[in-house]
Amino acid sequence: MKRASILLIILMVTTVGLAGCRGGNEPETGEVNGEAAVDTQVDQFLSERGITLGEGVERASLSGEEGSGVATREVSEGTTSYTVIADLPTPASGAYMAWLKNEAGEVVSLGALRYEKGGFMLERSSSEDRSQYNLVVVSQEKGAATEPTTLMLEGSF
Repeated sequence: MKRASILLIILMVTTVGLAGCRGGNEPETGEVNGEAAVDTQVDQFLSERGITLGEGVERASLSGEEGSGVATREVSEGTTSYTVIADLPTPASGAYMAWLKNEAGEVVSLGALRYEKGGFMLERSSSEDRSQYNLVVVSQEKGAATEPTTLMLEGSF
């Protein structure tokens, strides 16, 4: 059921072409309210499109100079599901890649985002414990990469 909810979210968000992603809703920057502000911003973005995330789904608002997006992380029965949806210009060459990064600076690739219905997206599930990887990074890569090179978007769970 939770996987179906995530898939419905992806379908609905990509169907609207992510046009509203570039709105003027900037997250609050206060230390105390930062996490709640991000959740509120992501929830507002999704609720404007009639989408509600289930309980236990972590959210990350992704931002950068050339675009914006949303990432979700959900743990269920030993499996962690990640979804990244990005509103970015079509790259002249290469591809967009999603990464997870921990406080020590170690990175794990989630893979390449694919273009679908007006936006870029990725869905990935893993049984590995990556709970300490709280930074989400989307980069533009011109070839095989072992770490992000050209940063496009970032945000934290």
